[in-house]
Amino acid sequence: MAIGWYRDIRRHAYDNVYGGYIEACTEDWQPLSDLRLSLKDANERKSMNTHLHVLEAWTTLYEIWPDEHLKADILELLKIFDEKIIHPATHHLQLFFADDWTVKSTLISYGHDIEAAWLLLEAAIIIGEEQEIIAFVSGRFIWYGRH
Repeated sequence: MAIGWYRDIRRHAYDNVYGGYIEACTEDWQPLSDLRLSLKDANERKSMNTHLHVLEAWTTLYEIWPDEHLKADILELLKIFDEKIIHPATHHLQLFFADDWTVKSTLISYGHDIEAAWLLLEAAIIIGEEQEIIAFVSGRFIWYGRH
């Protein structure tokens, strides 16, 4: 079942132009005019939260199904966090984005900053990606206290 969900989400919710995943859709994968999952969310097609939890799900799936395409998807998500989601100066996670990854929010979610630290490292360790693990050790992804 999990492999089927992975394939469906890749087929229907993956952005083939800019990469990443859309926030939400209908049960039959149709677009929604209001993508907010709660009233506090911005109505944007991409969010840090969706990408963080997709990464978490793909990482868990990889532990029982070490597929090379899945590994590539996990690596792409790590790259998206590094290049798009983690703010280059403050190192906080940026929360909402347009399709082209234009940032649409200045809010900070400290809890997600902390959660992302271990989920990103866990993903790199589980897929055995030494370069990404070294990135954590060398500080590229370590953003605590850098203000």
